[in-house]
Amino acid sequence: MWQWFQQLFGAAIPVSSRLAATTGQVMIRLADLCPNWPYTWPGQTKWLAQVKAVIEDKIASGRTNYYGYEIWNERHGTWAESNGDFYTLCWKPTYDLIRSLDPDAKIIGPSDSYYRSDRLKEFLTYCKNNDCCLILSAGMNC
Repeated sequence: MWQWFQQLFGAAIPVSSRLAATTGQVMIRLADLCPNWPYTWPGQTKWLAQVKAVIEDKIASGRTNYYGYEIWNERHGTWAESNGDFYTLCWKPTYDLIRSLDPDAKIIGPSDSYYRSDRLKEFLTYCKNNDCCLILSAGMNC
């Protein structure tokens, strides 16, 4: 399963095993399931199957040194318009899948490369209107 990761050396589940004897925590960067930079979107069906496998592996590990799941990284530079709508194809279905399988897990976002109030407002508005509020990487909740 971990051969899917763009950054194999940083795959979250193996790293959490190596950190088990420490106080370190691992953030699961789901976008690293996708190859290349910027990420190559595999399509929603394959994406959700891969995310489900990661969640199941995390739970099966029995370890508690996970900080949370980052659904996507730097969307404005890594999500191609040709992929379709980011929120309806990626964010909300992934959020719902995580909540259904690992309901107490932290979900991290929006993971922008820099602060822009218009982007944050768009993100927070979407999350509020679509029942997918979370712990934000900026340290705020909606």
